[in-house]
Amino acid sequence: VTGHSMGGHGALLLGFKFPSKFISVSALSPVCSASESAWGQAAYTEYFGDDDDLKSQADAAKTIEAVGQQYSMILVDQGAADNFLAEGQLQTAKLQDACEKAKQPLTLRYQAGHDHSYYFIQSVIDDHIEHHWRMAQLN
Repeated sequence: VTGHSMGGHGALLLGFKFPSKFISVSALSPVCSASESAWGQAAYTEYFGDDDDLKSQADAAKTIEAVGQQYSMILVDQGAADNFLAEGQLQTAKLQDACEKAKQPLTLRYQAGHDHSYYFIQSVIDDHIEHHWRMAQLN
């Protein structure tokens, strides 16, 4: 499973909540800790009210930390010039911390000069397809 931005958050979250359904996980510029980004806080308050436990259960980084290693490797690419990263919306460092605590191997690549756009996706998507193909060969 893979996704971009909030879809990347969904890929990470679903991949770790339902590991038997997926062979591999990757994400492109994902929102890594939605419950702690301004976007996610606004949305999650609408969905879950003030229930912080429900918000945490719908947070990719917190889920990864809670469930531990599920995959031999996950791949995440992030544009280093992404304005949403600079604004704190993506919370990429929280994903890295969660993976370290969970002992979940992570390849996290910051792509110099790339933002959050289609052109960024186009520049790395072949690597994500290859990542999923390699993981499928191992299973």
